[in-house]
Amino acid sequence: MERGGEKRKLDYPNSNNKRTKSEETKPSGFEQELAKFGPAESRALKWGRPPLPSLDASKDALVFQQLDLDHYIGQHHVGMPGSTIGPVPIARMYGITMEGNSVLCHIHGFVPYFFIPAPSNMKKDDCHAFKDALNRAVLADMRSNKDMVVQAVLAVDYHIKESIYGYHGNRKIPFLQITMSLPKLIAPAKRILESGIRYNSNPERAYTTYESNIEYE
Repeated sequence: MERGGEKRKLDYPNSNNKRTKSEETKPSGFEQELAKFGPAESRALKWGRPPLPSLDASKDALVFQQLDLDHYIGQHHVGMPGSTIGPVPIARMYGITMEGNSVLCHIHGFVPYFFIPAPSNMKKDDCHAFKDALNRAVLADMRSNKDMVVQAVLAVDYHIKESIYGYHGNRKIPFLQITMSLPKLIAPAKRILESGIRYNSNPERAYTTYESNIEYE
Protein backbone atom coordinates (compact mmCIF):
# COMPACT_ATOMS: atom_id res chain seq x y z
CA MET A 1 0.00 0.00 0.00
CA GLU A 2 1.03 3.62 -0.46
CA ARG A 3 1.06 5.90 2.58
CA GLY A 4 0.61 9.66 2.71
CA GLY A 5 1.05 10.10 -1.01
CA GLU A 6 4.44 8.45 -0.95
CA LYS A 7 5.17 6.14 -3.81
CA ARG A 8 6.77 2.84 -3.25
CA LYS A 9 10.30 2.61 -4.62
CA LEU A 10 10.76 -0.46 -6.70
CA ASP A 11 14.06 -2.24 -6.44
CA TYR A 12 14.90 -4.05 -9.69
CA PRO A 13 17.32 -6.93 -9.48
CA ASN A 14 20.67 -6.53 -11.19
CA SER A 15 20.00 -2.84 -11.74
CA ASN A 16 23.73 -2.20 -11.49
CA ASN A 17 24.22 -4.21 -14.71
CA LYS A 18 22.04 -1.85 -16.78
CA ARG A 19 23.89 0.54 -19.08
CA THR A 20 23.38 4.20 -18.32
CA LYS A 21 22.36 6.66 -20.99
CA SER A 22 25.84 8.12 -21.03
CA GLU A 23 27.33 4.68 -21.54
CA GLU A 24 24.99 3.95 -24.45
CA THR A 25 26.04 7.11 -26.26
CA LYS A 26 29.72 6.61 -25.57
CA PRO A 27 31.55 6.10 -28.90
CA SER A 28 33.05 2.71 -29.60
CA GLY A 29 36.76 2.11 -29.77
CA PHE A 30 36.63 2.06 -33.58
CA GLU A 31 34.77 5.38 -33.66
CA GLN A 32 37.28 6.90 -31.28
CA GLU A 33 40.08 5.70 -33.54
CA LEU A 34 38.38 7.26 -36.60
CA ALA A 35 37.97 10.55 -34.73
CA LYS A 36 41.75 10.89 -34.63
CA PHE A 37 41.79 11.31 -38.40
CA GLY A 38 40.44 14.16 -40.49
CA PRO A 39 37.23 13.75 -42.55
CA ALA A 40 39.07 12.74 -45.72
CA GLU A 41 41.39 10.36 -43.88
CA SER A 42 38.53 8.67 -42.05
CA ARG A 43 36.61 8.13 -45.28
CA ALA A 44 39.69 6.67 -46.95
CA LEU A 45 40.29 4.38 -43.98
CA LYS A 46 36.69 3.22 -43.95
CA TRP A 47 36.06 2.76 -47.69
CA GLY A 48 39.52 2.54 -49.22
CA ARG A 49 40.56 -0.50 -51.24
CA PRO A 50 43.63 -2.63 -50.49
CA PRO A 51 46.92 -1.49 -52.03
CA LEU A 52 47.28 -2.45 -55.69
CA PRO A 53 49.55 -5.41 -56.40
CA SER A 54 52.42 -5.04 -58.82
CA LEU A 55 51.32 -6.48 -62.20
CA ASP A 56 53.37 -7.14 -65.32
CA ALA A 57 50.92 -6.95 -68.25
CA SER A 58 53.23 -9.07 -70.41
CA LYS A 59 52.97 -12.13 -68.15
CA ASP A 60 50.55 -11.60 -65.24
CA ALA A 61 46.85 -12.42 -65.56
CA LEU A 62 44.21 -10.12 -64.11
CA VAL A 63 41.41 -12.26 -62.67
CA PHE A 64 38.27 -10.56 -61.40
CA GLN A 65 34.55 -11.12 -60.95
CA GLN A 66 32.44 -9.13 -63.43
CA LEU A 67 29.63 -7.20 -61.73
CA ASP A 68 28.37 -4.97 -64.54
CA LEU A 69 28.91 -4.29 -68.24
CA ASP A 70 28.26 -1.42 -70.64
CA HIS A 71 29.87 0.21 -73.66
CA TYR A 72 30.70 3.60 -75.12
CA ILE A 73 31.80 4.97 -78.49
CA GLY A 74 35.42 6.09 -78.71
CA GLN A 75 38.39 6.22 -81.03
CA HIS A 76 40.71 3.41 -82.04
CA HIS A 77 43.88 3.08 -79.96
CA VAL A 78 47.11 2.06 -81.68
CA GLY A 79 48.02 -1.51 -80.79
CA MET A 80 44.44 -2.49 -79.97
CA PRO A 81 42.37 -4.90 -82.12
CA GLY A 82 39.34 -3.79 -84.09
CA SER A 83 38.63 -1.28 -86.82
CA THR A 84 41.13 1.50 -87.41
CA ILE A 85 38.63 3.65 -89.32
CA GLY A 86 36.27 6.07 -87.59
CA PRO A 87 34.63 5.58 -84.17
CA VAL A 88 34.67 2.16 -82.52
CA PRO A 89 32.61 0.51 -79.77
CA ILE A 90 34.52 -0.08 -76.53
CA ALA A 91 33.03 -2.40 -73.92
CA ARG A 92 33.53 -1.73 -70.21
CA MET A 93 33.60 -4.43 -67.53
CA TYR A 94 33.23 -3.45 -63.88
CA GLY A 95 34.33 -5.93 -61.24
CA ILE A 96 36.39 -6.79 -58.20
CA THR A 97 39.36 -9.06 -57.53
CA MET A 98 39.62 -11.72 -54.84
CA GLU A 99 41.82 -9.30 -52.87
CA GLY A 100 39.11 -6.61 -52.92
CA ASN A 101 40.52 -4.29 -55.61
CA SER A 102 38.00 -2.61 -57.90
CA VAL A 103 38.49 -3.16 -61.66
CA LEU A 104 37.38 -1.16 -64.70
CA CYS A 105 38.40 -3.01 -67.87
CA HIS A 106 38.13 -1.38 -71.33
CA ILE A 107 37.71 -4.01 -74.08
CA HIS A 108 38.68 -3.12 -77.64
CA GLY A 109 38.05 -5.08 -80.82
CA PHE A 110 34.65 -6.68 -80.04
CA VAL A 111 32.34 -5.62 -82.86
CA PRO A 112 28.63 -6.42 -83.49
CA TYR A 113 27.59 -8.85 -86.22
CA PHE A 114 24.62 -10.85 -87.51
CA PHE A 115 23.87 -13.41 -90.23
CA ILE A 116 21.77 -13.75 -93.38
CA PRO A 117 21.42 -16.72 -95.78
CA ALA A 118 23.71 -16.23 -98.76
CA PRO A 119 22.11 -16.02 -102.22
CA SER A 120 22.15 -19.41 -103.94
CA ASN A 121 24.41 -18.22 -106.76
CA MET A 122 26.80 -16.26 -104.55
CA LYS A 123 30.50 -17.05 -104.34
CA LYS A 124 33.05 -16.05 -101.70
CA ASP A 125 34.57 -13.58 -104.16
CA ASP A 126 31.25 -11.69 -104.19
CA CYS A 127 31.44 -10.77 -100.49
CA HIS A 128 33.34 -7.55 -101.14
CA ALA A 129 30.73 -6.31 -103.64
CA PHE A 130 27.92 -7.19 -101.24
CA LYS A 131 29.70 -5.32 -98.41
CA ASP A 132 30.11 -2.20 -100.54
CA ALA A 133 26.44 -2.24 -101.60
CA LEU A 134 25.18 -2.62 -98.02
CA ASN A 135 27.66 -0.02 -96.73
CA ARG A 136 26.42 2.56 -99.25
CA ALA A 137 22.80 1.80 -98.37
CA VAL A 138 23.35 2.15 -94.61
CA LEU A 139 25.31 5.42 -94.95
CA ALA A 140 22.64 6.86 -97.27
CA ASP A 141 19.94 5.86 -94.76
CA MET A 142 21.47 7.93 -91.94
CA ARG A 143 19.51 11.07 -91.07
CA SER A 144 22.51 12.42 -89.20
CA ASN A 145 26.04 11.22 -88.75
CA LYS A 146 27.14 12.84 -85.49
CA ASP A 147 29.59 9.99 -84.84
CA MET A 148 31.30 10.70 -88.18
CA VAL A 149 30.96 7.10 -89.38
CA VAL A 150 32.98 6.54 -92.54
CA GLN A 151 32.56 2.76 -92.86
CA ALA A 152 29.29 1.31 -91.55
CA VAL A 153 29.90 -2.29 -92.70
CA LEU A 154 33.31 -3.59 -91.68
CA ALA A 155 33.19 -7.05 -93.24
CA VAL A 156 31.03 -9.66 -94.97
CA ASP A 157 32.30 -13.22 -94.55
CA TYR A 158 31.09 -16.43 -96.18
CA HIS A 159 30.34 -19.40 -93.85
CA ILE A 160 28.70 -22.82 -94.14
CA LYS A 161 26.31 -23.17 -91.19
CA GLU A 162 23.07 -24.79 -90.07
CA SER A 163 20.06 -22.83 -88.91
CA ILE A 164 18.67 -23.80 -85.48
CA TYR A 165 15.15 -22.78 -86.55
CA GLY A 166 12.99 -25.72 -87.59
CA TYR A 167 14.14 -29.13 -88.79
CA HIS A 168 16.64 -29.26 -91.64
CA GLY A 169 17.99 -32.79 -91.36
CA ASN A 170 21.41 -31.46 -90.31
CA ARG A 171 21.71 -29.78 -93.69
CA LYS A 172 24.18 -26.89 -93.78
CA ILE A 173 23.87 -23.95 -96.16
CA PRO A 174 25.95 -20.85 -96.95
CA PHE A 175 25.47 -17.86 -94.64
CA LEU A 176 26.93 -14.37 -94.69
CA GLN A 177 28.29 -12.96 -91.44
CA ILE A 178 27.86 -9.18 -91.57
CA THR A 179 30.03 -7.18 -89.16
CA MET A 180 28.98 -3.59 -88.41
CA SER A 181 31.14 -0.78 -87.06
CA LEU A 182 28.71 0.25 -84.29
CA PRO A 183 25.95 -1.61 -82.40
CA LYS A 184 23.30 0.97 -83.33
CA LEU A 185 23.86 0.27 -87.06
CA ILE A 186 22.53 -3.29 -86.75
CA ALA A 187 18.90 -2.06 -86.83
CA PRO A 188 19.09 -0.01 -90.08
CA ALA A 189 21.13 -2.73 -91.80
CA LYS A 190 18.51 -5.31 -90.81
CA ARG A 191 15.68 -3.11 -92.09
CA ILE A 192 17.44 -2.50 -95.41
CA LEU A 193 18.15 -6.20 -95.95
CA GLU A 194 14.61 -7.26 -95.05
CA SER A 195 13.22 -4.61 -97.44
CA GLY A 196 15.49 -5.71 -100.27
CA ILE A 197 18.92 -4.85 -101.67
CA ARG A 198 20.86 -5.60 -104.82
CA TYR A 199 24.57 -5.96 -105.51
CA ASN A 200 26.49 -6.16 -108.79
CA SER A 201 24.08 -7.06 -111.59
CA ASN A 202 21.97 -9.38 -109.44
CA PRO A 203 18.26 -8.59 -109.03
CA GLU A 204 17.05 -7.01 -105.80
CA ARG A 205 15.98 -9.48 -103.11
CA ALA A 206 15.03 -9.46 -99.44
CA TYR A 207 16.85 -11.42 -96.74
CA THR A 208 15.93 -12.99 -93.41
CA THR A 209 18.30 -11.92 -90.65
CA TYR A 210 19.61 -14.10 -87.81
CA GLU A 211 20.98 -12.98 -84.43
CA SER A 212 20.18 -9.36 -85.27
CA ASN A 213 18.19 -8.81 -82.06
CA ILE A 214 20.94 -9.90 -79.67
CA GLU A 215 22.19 -7.12 -77.40
CA TYR A 216 25.79 -6.05 -78.00
CA GLU A 217 26.54 -6.41 -74.28
